[in-house]
Amino acid sequence: MNASTDVRLSSARPDELIGDTEQRRIELQLRQIGTDFAHAARVSALGELVTSIAHEVRQPLSVIVTDADTASRWLGRTDPNLAKVQQLVSRIKENALRANRVIQRIKDMAVRSDPVRQAIDINDIVKEAVLFIKAETEAHSISLRLQLAEELPSITGDRVQLQQVAVNLLINSIQAITQTATEDREIVVDTSQAEGETVSLTIRDTGGGIPAAALERVFEGFFSTKPDGMGMGLAICRSIITDHGGMIRAANCEPHGALFRVLLPASAPAEA
Repeated sequence: MNASTDVRLSSARPDELIGDTEQRRIELQLRQIGTDFAHAARVSALGELVTSIAHEVRQPLSVIVTDADTASRWLGRTDPNLAKVQQLVSRIKENALRANRVIQRIKDMAVRSDPVRQAIDINDIVKEAVLFIKAETEAHSISLRLQLAEELPSITGDRVQLQQVAVNLLINSIQAITQTATEDREIVVDTSQAEGETVSLTIRDTGGGIPAAALERVFEGFFSTKPDGMGMGLAICRSIITDHGGMIRAANCEPHGALFRVLLPASAPAEA
């Protein structure tokens, strides 16, 4: 007679098999990969804006050279006009600081760094992003209109990452307009307090809009409506906004053009 044997089967969830320590390590690795992708996208965006950046740096440097030359001539006179020289020196200092601010903005976007969360004014993010693309809009005769609400609650987030989102969306709008044969060339950026404790950033353009079939997929990784697009810009934008507890939406405008709306939670009073 054969002895009977009891067999007990058990199963465990993947996270139980992995263990808490290993799971945290994997989560950190995934977050690291996301940070690396975001940094690569920032560097790529800077590459697209090289003409604009060069213009932003060259302008104050040109003023510095001109003012320094003029100041030298005033000092070289028999009766130097010290008041005029002092005025020129002040302008030289002002433009040197301006050039330094441009370089600092570029450095912030280009250098890889860990995210830093702090209370931020969404209007400041918009103004900083506009400085990056201003020369591009001027070169393509695109009107840029800002409608920024006053006294908005602050948001909590990483300034460089949120700036990256705004710059990416503005670059998309510029490219959409330049690829469309339209006389109506305008980008409108507005901020407002949305429903609940939420801050809204909306960017709309007068380009060709988003194909209906692509509207639901524009935020997918490696999906692009551009022939030479990598399909990472909007995916990274969504990743950043989601990580900040917000959401981003895309829609088409009437009679033409596209609209991107970012919603971010306002900071709690203690955070602000």
